[in-house]
Amino acid sequence: MINALVLAAITPLCSSHDIAATIAATDRAAGHAQTTIALKNTSQRACLLKPYPQLSLVHYSEPEHVPLSRYGPGARTLVVRPGGSAALPFVWSDMGIGAAPCTEVADALLMLPGGGLPLWVPVHVSACLS
Repeated sequence: MINALVLAAITPLCSSHDIAATIAATDRAAGHAQTTIALKNTSQRACLLKPYPQLSLVHYSEPEHVPLSRYGPGARTLVVRPGGSAALPFVWSDMGIGAAPCTEVADALLMLPGGGLPLWVPVHVSACLS
């Protein structure tokens, strides 16, 4: 059996050519919202999710710089086998503080560590710049 560190060292980074992204779940509580994006490896080879994919929320074609509290795989190394999936949960504020603006977000824009074109995932949520 191959050691996990050796497997990670010989596995290429996941790119947008390897991964399909969909919304797996959305939840709200106490002024925060969480959405989990499911990342499915559609290629014929394993790929590596490290570092954490970059994520932006997009307001109907304009990037919106919404602070995200990321967690889940984080700094951990994830090898996604062909046909396998990984979960990418993220949290943000959905309640403005003071004069902090809130906006309706249409999509999440996801950049994978291996590059390629960004993945657009429809989310349709309210996000605040608090």
